[in-house]
Amino acid sequence: MTRALSIIAAIAALLLCLPILVVLVAPFHITAPQWDYVGGAFLWQHLAGTLILLAGTVTLATLLGVGSAWCIAMFDFPGRRFFSWAFVLPLALPTYISALAYAGVLGATGTWSLAFNDLLGVRMDIMNLPGLCIVLAVVLFPYVYLPARAAFSGGLTDAFEASRTLGASPFRRFVAIALPLARPAIVGGAVLVCMESLNDYGAVKHYGAATLTTGIFRSWGGLYDQGSAMRLATVLLVLVATLLITERMLRRKGLRNADHRPMKRTALCGKQRWLVIAACILLFFFSSALPIGVLIRDAVDVVNMSLISELGIATMNTLHVGAWAAAITLLIALVLAWSERFAKATWLVVLVGAAGLRRSRGRYRRGRNGLGWWP
Repeated sequence: MTRALSIIAAIAALLLCLPILVVLVAPFHITAPQWDYVGGAFLWQHLAGTLILLAGTVTLATLLGVGSAWCIAMFDFPGRRFFSWAFVLPLALPTYISALAYAGVLGATGTWSLAFNDLLGVRMDIMNLPGLCIVLAVVLFPYVYLPARAAFSGGLTDAFEASRTLGASPFRRFVAIALPLARPAIVGGAVLVCMESLNDYGAVKHYGAATLTTGIFRSWGGLYDQGSAMRLATVLLVLVATLLITERMLRRKGLRNADHRPMKRTALCGKQRWLVIAACILLFFFSSALPIGVLIRDAVDVVNMSLISELGIATMNTLHVGAWAAAITLLIALVLAWSERFAKATWLVVLVGAAGLRRSRGRYRRGRNGLGWWP
């Protein structure tokens, strides 16, 4: 049984490593006739767009995720239970679907843009790189909200009680205690936001932003230069590895919760209660209610009863593919986790670590030369 699981883990790890190896090896054997153009201003323009997109999206998503998690975990107010799960709904919508919904409302010819133009003489247009940062942040902030809420909900009780006894203000407790203890969770969520922003193509293409993802498609499909596309993919892979290394370093230096007692929430009253409720309503509206409402409106406008049967078939196919994908992913993850924890062969542990672009853990995390797999 152990040998069979080791073989399955090795095959799964090799399959996961295969795309990475293809990207890393491609520049050495695939010619790039357009690289003089692609490797010049083209590369730097798309790299700059990618970095700006990451900076804007991650900053805003972190602010939204941490702020909403703090309100849900620390305060008691009407509607808290509803918002606690409603803030997760944006993850149920594909990013490009939400981006299309926002474009239909706040684009150059969107309904709200035209209304603002008629009333105020100002036409709004969200179809640009800053607008894309806002849309992605509003859609992806649950990646930060979920781990931050879990970190704030338990593990801060003793430290908060001690700081309150010493006379620390609520803001001081948040900055000096809550954020350092929750930093590993927040950083992990922020890295997930980065990954989602990097691999997005539909929203980025629709908004006309120049990123490495669109640059890869332009090089391959527009310039018909597979070699240049592979080299851009290598740059993108290096950027992903840099993010993973940074996340690991920040997690390693982060503090850990000292206890696991749940926090006692503070009941809000007066203006503070209404401000928190208003902020939660606005966040829910722009992250979930607005895209879903636009989708429902468009579906009603173009509804065709003859397509209901086709819609049912498409729905069943979606559920079928999703169920199989989830089952296969879970199986592979369990096998890799088992091999990383219990496998006795050093090469297998190292291979599993390489498949996850990280240093291997367990008893064989270091080789004979004392060096880990990942710096």
